[in-house]
Amino acid sequence: MQLMAANQARAKSDTTKLDKRPALELAAQTASTSYKTMLPPDLLSDTLRTGAMPGGFEPHIGALLDEAPLSLLGRVAAHLSADAALPVDQVWANMQALAAQLMITREISVPAMLKEQQVRDSADVAAGRRSPRSLWAFQPGDLDGYTFTPSPKSEYDKSGEGWDTEG
Repeated sequence: MQLMAANQARAKSDTTKLDKRPALELAAQTASTSYKTMLPPDLLSDTLRTGAMPGGFEPHIGALLDEAPLSLLGRVAAHLSADAALPVDQVWANMQALAAQLMITREISVPAMLKEQQVRDSADVAAGRRSPRSLWAFQPGDLDGYTFTPSPKSEYDKSGEGWDTEG
C-alpha cells in the first residue's frame, strides 16, 4: 500500500515538473517521443524561427506538427515571438509552411486552437463539469504573446447584466 502511494506521489510530482518546463523543451520531447534520436530544443527553435527543415529530423517535425496539442504549439509560438523578437504570425506561418512541406493536412493556426478549446468547453458544459459562465476564464500563459485592443464602439464598457456597480 505504501509503495502504491509513493508511486502516485512520484507520478503527480513528475507531471507537475513536466507542466512547468519551457515550451520548447516540452515540444522537442513531444516531437521525439517515438524516435531514438532526441530533437534538440535549439534546433527546433531555429527550425520554427526560419521555416527551414533540418536534415534528419523531418519525422520529428512532422510528429510535432501533426500530433502535438495546438495549445503547446501556441506556447512555443508565443515563446519564440518574445524570445526572438519575431512576430507570432511569422512563427505560425513557418509552422504552416513546414506542415505543407511534409504534406500534413491538419490546420495549424490560432483559430484551430480556439476551435479545439471550444469543442472541449462545449463537452464540459454538456456533461455538467463546467458552468457556461466559466467559459471565458483563462489560465496563466494562455494569452501570452497576444494583444487585444477593444473597439471604441465596444459595448463592453457598459455594466454587465446583474452586476453590482454601486460597490
